Amino acid sequence: EAEADTEADNVSESSAAGPIEREGAEGGHTRMNTREAWTSGGSAAELAQAATPALRDELDADSIAALEAAFEEQLEQQSQRLSRAVDHMDLKQLQHEAHLLKGSAATLDHDLLRDAALQLELLLASDTPRTRIEAAVAALLAEIRDHRIAHDAGQAWR
Repeated sequence: EAEADTEADNVSESSAAGPIEREGAEGGHTRMNTREAWTSGGSAAELAQAATPALRDELDADSIAALEAAFEEQLEQQSQRLSRAVDHMDLKQLQHEAHLLKGSAATLDHDLLRDAALQLELLLASDTPRTRIEAAVAALLAEIRDHRIAHDAGQAWR
């Protein structure tokens, strides 16, 4: 009985979300996070590996890839809503968008997006000057742009 190696077989299971290992052509292992999986043309199995453990336990690789695709499609709209909210200093809308983005980014293990959204959410929960809120929104919007660039670069390699 011959063994057939698939890409999924070459991805090692980690005990926590975050970096994943990919077996290279020479048998060595390389580590990557979700962003690197996108930019290196990572397979659905590699993207699933980078997702949180609970998500990996509940869904198959194709379902996680579909969630990633939906997340990516929503980022542009969310970016526009954040921009409008900060222009009008709509603190309630900013809080809502930051909370949604923090949760979805955390679920899919997009740590940099999660952290930027969390920072905004924490500032909004306290008596923070307008300029600091604007700076946190600008940082979150920049992180969204960087994330989308990395994702688009990964799609070009697939």
